[in-house]
Amino acid sequence: MKKLTIVISVLYSLNCFSQEPNPLLFQTWYLSQYVGDFSPSFNVSEIDPPITPTLTISDDLSFTGQGACNSFFGSFSNITSDYLDPFDLVSTLSICSSQTHELFELNFFDFLRYPVYYNIYPQGQGYTLTLSSPLMAYEIFQNFPLNTTEFDSEKITIYPNPTNAAIYLNLKQLIASKIDVVNSIGQIVKTTKSDFEAINIADLNSGVYILRIDTNMGIINKKIVKN
Repeated sequence: MKKLTIVISVLYSLNCFSQEPNPLLFQTWYLSQYVGDFSPSFNVSEIDPPITPTLTISDDLSFTGQGACNSFFGSFSNITSDYLDPFDLVSTLSICSSQTHELFELNFFDFLRYPVYYNIYPQGQGYTLTLSSPLMAYEIFQNFPLNTTEFDSEKITIYPNPTNAAIYLNLKQLIASKIDVVNSIGQIVKTTKSDFEAINIADLNSGVYILRIDTNMGIINKKIVKN
């Protein structure tokens, strides 16, 4: 699969490199379905215990997301009007309590490591994003959660960002139970279980980190930069 997708990636990028990305792509997407080629398929609403897998794509070509029990982040080397070419993907290394969750994450994360075509189209008051691989596997996302209309990652604000000392959080109406700071190779380097208004990262090395925030409405990932 890897060799085939690399060849298609090269050929397609030569033809389409100049095409601009769809601006609707740059937001948070909620996975509703994964259909594998030679691997299991999953309807997210049927997974038990329930999960809320996400993919957030930023206009600087970076992305973050949440699987079942692990967060992930990475970047794209190329985005056109209908094509995504991932450069890397790093995930945290927790062992999920459910075998179903473990199997889901294995397939969900692996799918996002390879080039895919994408399409965005209206659905009700929102949009649907489909990602499809050359071998006919695909993922379907919406830009609204499956089980609630109240959840919104933008409800959490962080500042200053970048910072060389403390990062401050405004959780607004959300209730946090734990915040992990994850480094660029997926390691949890700091955990906070109280005093969520400020997190001191002065002792961390310079670089990009992910704040993985456990809240009463699900897990939210925020990218931060330590100067």
